[in-house]
Amino acid sequence: FAVNKTQTSVTLLWVEEGVADFFEVFCQQVGSSQETKLQEPIAVSSHVVTISSLLPATAYNCSVTSFSHNSPSVPTFIAVSTMVTEMNPNVVVISVLAIL
Repeated sequence: FAVNKTQTSVTLLWVEEGVADFFEVFCQQVGSSQETKLQEPIAVSSHVVTISSLLPATAYNCSVTSFSHNSPSVPTFIAVSTMVTEMNPNVVVISVLAIL
């Protein structure tokens, strides 16, 4: 589940099925012509992680893989999007006044 989103980060929360030593979380930008990693997978021992340094208003595919005795599970995927960058309302007012 995506439990929190900002302009540049998402927080993911998941439920553990079975016993896991650790989890590997990986996110990749959707629609990228290159199949490059957003970042190296993050190894975590809890069921929640925040992925930061993301681009605003961008869709990502994230996966969570559990490891037990160094053996990976089938990854679980979730599609998430970061929030849109809010425009400063003062900039809009100044732009309109400059036209007048």
